[in-house]
Amino acid sequence: MCEPISISMGIAAASMLASNMATSASAKKAQKNEDTNFILQSQAQNLKGDQENQRAQEEKSKRAKDSMIERGKATAMWADTGLSGISYDKVMQESQFNQGFDMASMEANRSARQTQIGYESKKLLADSKNRRNNIRKPDWIGGGLSIATAGAGAYAAGLPKT
Repeated sequence: MCEPISISMGIAAASMLASNMATSASAKKAQKNEDTNFILQSQAQNLKGDQENQRAQEEKSKRAKDSMIERGKATAMWADTGLSGISYDKVMQESQFNQGFDMASMEANRSARQTQIGYESKKLLADSKNRRNNIRKPDWIGGGLSIATAGAGAYAAGLPKT
């Protein structure tokens, strides 16, 4: 009478073990793939931030160069005419003010884009954690219950019918 119970529980245990081992291997591979994916996406985000900083620096450098040329032309024009004074000072001040305003705007835009990249990086992390949590992992408790159910079923089948 114990024989069917032992056989049934042994088959259930072997089946559960094989299933959980396959699930475990699959889960490890999925987690490794997710880790690699996250690392690559993080590196891409870092590169995006570096490129944004470089682009902003180039923009500001070009604007500074354009302002120097603008002031040089104004100085040459005033020198050719022989005029100076309040008008000349006003033109130079306005040119410097415009350059400063443009530089501040460029820096504010760069900062806002860096903040956005930071939020995108946080989203990547959250998405990665979510995908890792959804990876199917072995169910040892459920497997144990399956074995117990198989044993109980075999035991019940062996009881005399009344």
